[in-house]
Amino acid sequence: MLQIGRIQPLELVRIAPNYGVLASDDGRELNLPHQELPSDAQVTDKIDVFVYSDGNQQLVCTTQKPFAQVGEIGYLQVIAVHTQGAFMDLGIDKDIFVPSKAQFTPMQVGQSYAVYIYLDQQNRLAATPRLEEHLTLSGHYNRGDKVQALVTKRSELGYQVVIDHQYLGMIYHNEIFKRISVGQSIEAYVYKNREDGKLDLRLQPIGDVKLEPLQEQILEKLRADGGYLALNDKSDPKLIAAVFGVSKGQYKKAIGHLYRQHLIKLSAHGIMLISDD
Repeated sequence: MLQIGRIQPLELVRIAPNYGVLASDDGRELNLPHQELPSDAQVTDKIDVFVYSDGNQQLVCTTQKPFAQVGEIGYLQVIAVHTQGAFMDLGIDKDIFVPSKAQFTPMQVGQSYAVYIYLDQQNRLAATPRLEEHLTLSGHYNRGDKVQALVTKRSELGYQVVIDHQYLGMIYHNEIFKRISVGQSIEAYVYKNREDGKLDLRLQPIGDVKLEPLQEQILEKLRADGGYLALNDKSDPKLIAAVFGVSKGQYKKAIGHLYRQHLIKLSAHGIMLISDD
């Protein structure tokens, strides 16, 4: 059965002067332009093609490889804007449409955006930047698992990523020790499954060094407070106890470990998350 918007192998059943005829398992036939046929193609060969609907809503196929397929996230560039929406470069002869109502703010020609690829009600290719509506909660990753991630957005906390085209994650600034950028596809490692279903990632393999609960709590508090906490090893023990419920000695030991791991900076009046800026 044909999968619209996906790359799939179809059988070459005959060769005409200007095109080859490919057939799906259910007998549907599509024409592939002669210039896209492999030079050594023979009848019964399987050829990988991308199937989509053209402007006349007829199914066509191509050996061109799209930047992203249906059900995936792509980082695509806008090439034209109209009142009804924007057109983005999909990497094939067919551009992909983003309706105006799906855009958070009007898209601009020349700018690139992370979008989810789907089929509209007429089985035409379409895209939307509303990623979270199409992603699912994680549930099958273990700490240390290696994943593919697309960097989709930068924030004050770090970089939002989409893992394996399905799950949202975050890489915090203090855990980044090399340059990454929005739109980049990277390898990362699962650090923690969060209660909200998202994943915290790191760029380095997860080793045996683990943070104690208090150290994790301090990092969470820093992230929630914008990266700065007005408590250091000279702060009043009562203030430390009020925030974390621990002694000053326990707090000093915890921030000392975080400092040695290059996760925080110490200042005269508090501590700060280490950023890649």
